[in-house]
Amino acid sequence: MYKFFKDERGYFNIFILIVLVFFITITLLYSVDMTAYVSKSNVLKSAIDRGIEAATMQVIPDSLATGNPLDFKIDPTLARQAFDEVFELNAFLNSDYSPQSNSFLKVSPQVLLFYVYNGDYGYPYKYLDTVTNTYVTFKYPTVYVVVKASITGLFSTRTVIINRESSAELLNKN
Repeated sequence: MYKFFKDERGYFNIFILIVLVFFITITLLYSVDMTAYVSKSNVLKSAIDRGIEAATMQVIPDSLATGNPLDFKIDPTLARQAFDEVFELNAFLNSDYSPQSNSFLKVSPQVLLFYVYNGDYGYPYKYLDTVTNTYVTFKYPTVYVVVKASITGLFSTRTVIINRESSAELLNKN
């Protein structure tokens, strides 16, 4: 083995170069795959955020009378319809959540939780999300969504669970 390292014909140098090229190639492929995954994750998060904002805007008109955001009531049925419509549009999905041909998703995403909190238990309210097993504090009427999706990179597929919230605080910006 000692002769292999001291050989003047350069076998060891060639071996090191081959190993280096192999690791650089693997690193490059991994970084390209990760970049594709991160960019698609950001598009998915953006689609969810837009859907939640649309859902949050489905406030019952009579609840706006006081002008106090804590009194706002979000219509759960209209909120879900608005979320579905905007999320499908931004994620390039059909009405049954199946991906369109130009969608970055290859498998239908799942909405694991869609929750509208209208202040029934007061504010702030600490809500236990049983899907992700985390606590979320609601300070205003809020729409809370958990979406599960499989995101395909160039060489791999990862499953992500994204939880997002949006509150009526959006309606009270001056």
